[in-house]
Amino acid sequence: MRLGRTTAVYFGSQVVISLSGFVATFAIARLLGAAVLGQYAVVVALLFWITIPVNAISSAINKRISEERIPVRTSARERSSAPSSSDRCSCSWWCSAIRSTTTSARR
Repeated sequence: MRLGRTTAVYFGSQVVISLSGFVATFAIARLLGAAVLGQYAVVVALLFWITIPVNAISSAINKRISEERIPVRTSARERSSAPSSSDRCSCSWWCSAIRSTTTSARR
């Protein structure tokens, strides 16, 4: 039931946003004239193009954070069967570089 309510609220808010944009465009065109409407259209277009990379960066950050695995502290008894650090890390290229460095230092 919560999904249905969330969907309805989101849909309703999108309808309100669309209608308010239409009303604003209509009011600017009728009250202020074509020159101001042109400036308004340019500003709205620039704001739209700015939000594209901002949303992309936000989505990329959320994706990267959700992929990150946080190492869990284990007791001494569990350490022998605990996964290695490379199993817990999502950046395999970095961990392999660290492993190769520490392996060569031990030799």
